[in-house]
Amino acid sequence: MTRRVSDLRQAAQRPARIARAVAIGTVATIAVGTVALVAWRIRRARRQVTLEERVLKAAKEVAAQPGKLADRAKTRLRADLREEIRRETGRAVPVHERILESAARTAASVAIGAVLKGLQEQKEPAAAAGARR
Repeated sequence: MTRRVSDLRQAAQRPARIARAVAIGTVATIAVGTVALVAWRIRRARRQVTLEERVLKAAKEVAAQPGKLADRAKTRLRADLREEIRRETGRAVPVHERILESAARTAASVAIGAVLKGLQEQKEPAAAAGARR
């Protein structure tokens, strides 16, 4: 009789164990999902496109496809720089950050000029070699 009582007791506890396992699984899924969502939002918020990133992106575009794209990239870069300057004048930024941004801007303008000059020099010898044939 004790075995039968034991079996009945286990059968009565089975729904409670299943419900407990489902509850733990649900809480774990919600916790993991919440952590993932918070991490994704933090990463997205921190990934604001900075001036330096825009300059590097424009330089890569110019290097990849010279010519028409270079003019478009220069125009867009100038517009971005103007917009950044407008925004910068309206906000209170510590002096050391302004100095760093100014240095990055100067380095970017020099880099763009160097990339364009290099592309033009690469293009000119190829055109001269093609004219000789």
